Amino acid sequence: MGDMNWTDNPDGEPLNRLLEASTHPGVYAAAVIQATWKELEPRPGVFDDSAIQAALQRISAYNKRYPKTPLVGKLRVFPGVHSPAWVLEAVGSVRLVNHHTGTAASYPDFWKPEYSRLWTELQDHLATVYDRNDLIGEVAVTSCSSFSGEPFNNGQGSFFDSSTLIAAGYTDTQYENCLSNAASNYAAWKLTPVDFPFNELMLMQTHQIDSAFSIKVMAAFRKALGTRAVVANEDFDVPLPKDLAPIYDEIQELRHQAWSARPRELSPLEFQVLGPTIDWAAVVPAAIGTYHPTEIEVWSSTATRRPGGYADITEAQLQRWSAELKVAAVP
Repeated sequence: MGDMNWTDNPDGEPLNRLLEASTHPGVYAAAVIQATWKELEPRPGVFDDSAIQAALQRISAYNKRYPKTPLVGKLRVFPGVHSPAWVLEAVGSVRLVNHHTGTAASYPDFWKPEYSRLWTELQDHLATVYDRNDLIGEVAVTSCSSFSGEPFNNGQGSFFDSSTLIAAGYTDTQYENCLSNAASNYAAWKLTPVDFPFNELMLMQTHQIDSAFSIKVMAAFRKALGTRAVVANEDFDVPLPKDLAPIYDEIQELRHQAWSARPRELSPLEFQVLGPTIDWAAVVPAAIGTYHPTEIEVWSSTATRRPGGYADITEAQLQRWSAELKVAAVP
């Protein structure tokens, strides 16, 4: 997954140094390429892909060193607070304080149709350049995101003051429309698998949880893209967070449908766990054994960084999980 510390700073920039993969060569199948909208499109319709190109060059160099276990890149572009200034001017903005970091920043009106339209134009460009690039193995849906790369995470009342958003014009209906159309923002990607992270939807105006809406969007996503649709959740833990139970029931149902088909089909599934300091020895085997994911995103380990805020995982564990994943995901 790479170093995530930069995301706490609205002015932060990802590094994409491949430290984790280079520390444990032969373990990983992919590395996340992190980029921000503001660096990729500094002016309307003017694109600068140098950050992506630099990341691909590092992956290519890694593959030359380790040709038997090459990597591909998973492209994740962060919008929201990492959007260019011209987007905020075009769609409107709201000043929000992230309660977890205490950081105040200007966010674009991420729920508006105009914001979604501009985001689609960026994806159209990226697909034109990278959809046929063999080093891009996946692209992540980050449409409608505000402070993270997860579309269904709108702050949920814990990161932001919902009344501030509502006063700025936010409505649950507009946000639901944005989420319903999120996968279509990536329609220009015709060949590359598309990763869409799902969570229960917290309605800001009513403070209610609507898992049924999330499940509807998830089912439509899989139906539209088939085995190119990678259903994801980025909050897996043991025990499973209570509000996520309906989401994981649907994940199981989608796998059952795929494995019951004739011929059997793959049910692409990606997990990112709740945080770096979870009980890795319990959580990863539970994920693999119960849900049969095709991929798991791992936080940078203590082998690449000082302890504290990083995953305490041994290379032996990584090797074992890598082998188990290859077996568990096969229908």
